[in-house]
Amino acid sequence: MSVGSKHIVICSTSLAEYDRRIQRIAKTLSSGYEVGWISRGSLSVDWLTHRGLNPIFGKGFLFYAFFNIRLFFKLLFVKSDIICAVDLDTVLPCYLVAKLRRKTLVFDAHEYFVEVPELEGRDFVKNFWVRIEKFCLSKNKYNYTVGPELAKIFAERLGQKYEVIKNVPFKSKQKIEKKSDGKTMVYLGMVNEGRGVELAIKSLVELTDKKLKIIGSGDVEEKMKTLAKKLGVEDRVVFKGYVQPDSIELELSTCWIALNMLNPISKSYYYSLANKFFDYMHVGLPTVNMAFPEYQAINENTKSGVLASAYTSDALIEAVHKLEEGAFYSACVDNMMASKYYYSWDNESKSLLDFYADIVKILNIKN
Repeated sequence: MSVGSKHIVICSTSLAEYDRRIQRIAKTLSSGYEVGWISRGSLSVDWLTHRGLNPIFGKGFLFYAFFNIRLFFKLLFVKSDIICAVDLDTVLPCYLVAKLRRKTLVFDAHEYFVEVPELEGRDFVKNFWVRIEKFCLSKNKYNYTVGPELAKIFAERLGQKYEVIKNVPFKSKQKIEKKSDGKTMVYLGMVNEGRGVELAIKSLVELTDKKLKIIGSGDVEEKMKTLAKKLGVEDRVVFKGYVQPDSIELELSTCWIALNMLNPISKSYYYSLANKFFDYMHVGLPTVNMAFPEYQAINENTKSGVLASAYTSDALIEAVHKLEEGAFYSACVDNMMASKYYYSWDNESKSLLDFYADIVKILNIKN
């Protein structure tokens, strides 16, 4: 069988129209494979077959149960050679169907799923996912994740190799001029607990000349709006909600600095390498990051921002004041613009294609 005749089906619980990582992966793979994607939401592009599974439940046990049952039966009848499960919340039906139909399972770990904040203090639920992880992945040969630290952790936990495919943008084809107002801090991502949005809003009480733009939505969005009003800073906070991927770069280009503050209590956050970090880099936005392993390693090479010493509004304020130093800020911008060509999907896509090409070689030998 030739490469072009191979069918890859990607399965995720994400909203297809906003999941830029899988959009990039699917588009790259479509150059040599037939690619399908089963997820929530809708996406209409000529290089991808998308099948939407939209549960009537928005979250919790019933959401996962409904989605996984429907995914199992959908996979039984979808043409596929390789089934790619994205994170643990889709791996069980993917694993079972791969076994039943003698297909190849690929696992794409976007995060340290069993250590996400939502599972803190919920030992029964956490243990359930740990068992799923061990049952489905302890013998799975084909795996990749978003950063070197997570690759090491998964290899130690599961005894299998994990390749690294960083979650980075394409080199921009848009000619967008950066027009910083010297005041607007920006946060891009889910508005959930432990992601620094609360700290950013609180910092505005002292940073009286600064503004905050929040791009994204999530579980605590209304809570954050209430906090902004309570602190009297609501006139300096803009909640943009979800923004189409093609518009994100333009939204970022008018900002001054970017925020990536995460609660270190969560191991998932501590070992993360967020896609927003690279989005910021590609528009030359100096960044305030936590002093976590991945960000420390990159910052040592790129000198692209400030590492916050603690997950507090005081530490954030201190970092912001550091970036107010003109020479330091300009150096960070220059360093980021020089680094973005290395940290681009144009490079990572080669690793992705090599990864799947190696699988296909083995499949062709077996056939």
